[in-house]
Amino acid sequence: MKSPFIILATTVFFLCLSQCKESGLSSTKTPKEEAHILVQTYCVSCHSISSDKPAPTGPSLSEIRSFYSRHYPEKNNFVEAFVRFMQKPNMENAIMKESIHQYGLMPKMMLNSEQVSLIAQLIHSLEPGSEEWNRQEKSILNRASPTREKIQYEVLGLEYAMAVKTTLGKNLIQAINLGGSEYAVGFCHTRAIPLTDSVSQMQKAEIQRVSDRSRNPENTANDTERSIIDKWKLKIEAGEEMLPELIEWNQKIIAYYPIETNAMCLQCHGVPGKDISETTMKTITSLYPNDLATGYGENQLRGLFKVVIEKEVISQ
Repeated sequence: MKSPFIILATTVFFLCLSQCKESGLSSTKTPKEEAHILVQTYCVSCHSISSDKPAPTGPSLSEIRSFYSRHYPEKNNFVEAFVRFMQKPNMENAIMKESIHQYGLMPKMMLNSEQVSLIAQLIHSLEPGSEEWNRQEKSILNRASPTREKIQYEVLGLEYAMAVKTTLGKNLIQAINLGGSEYAVGFCHTRAIPLTDSVSQMQKAEIQRVSDRSRNPENTANDTERSIIDKWKLKIEAGEEMLPELIEWNQKIIAYYPIETNAMCLQCHGVPGKDISETTMKTITSLYPNDLATGYGENQLRGLFKVVIEKEVISQ
């Protein structure tokens, strides 16, 4: 559905319902009203509402509705298919395969099935861009809330973090293909921070990766960041979601997002002698004598994306 470079401001739909309740949003708005606010906040940066005004980064909401409705005319099946793809975006779960070939496959978002279901129900029940859709949207958005601005910062920060993740991931795969994992360690040593900085300059934000078990000392988490990491580790153990963490400081918003391990990460961050080859481990020890970033398994929290955004950027 979307290119991973831009998506995170995208097809995603919502903040955790618990956060909405904390802000008072749920107590004053119906699920349909919440959905309209969050669609406008999250989706329209990459998806136009109707197909007569196509967006360059993803199919319109109207096209998505039309495609899903043809395959799943019954509401329950429509919502179920929508949730299935959003919870695990891959070609097997996708029905809009041509859109994926055109725009790229979107990554899994930090959303639960209840949240995705809410937006799916809205799209199923009401034609995006129709007179009734526009009437409801105008009425609801006129009652803007502080929650909406908070969500906008979360989405914008996530977009920037994913731009870094995509850039590093693409270059890392190329390095592994060129010379294996030991070559990739050398690549990271010289190029990871400059590549991150180049994305920061492009996005006009400060973007960094930090960890409680850093490889490069420049990426060592501070006390505040360590507390976020500790909290999120407990959430993983409990099977709970890790929601973005936002801190306001000196006319800036600092947003944090999790960095989780996958199978590829373990070639350089897994268990020495099991996941990490002897030659790769020698390279790591040589370049990073104080390395702490090994011993991970799959789907573990390895650190945080830290994105610093100027507060005025949302109002511009």
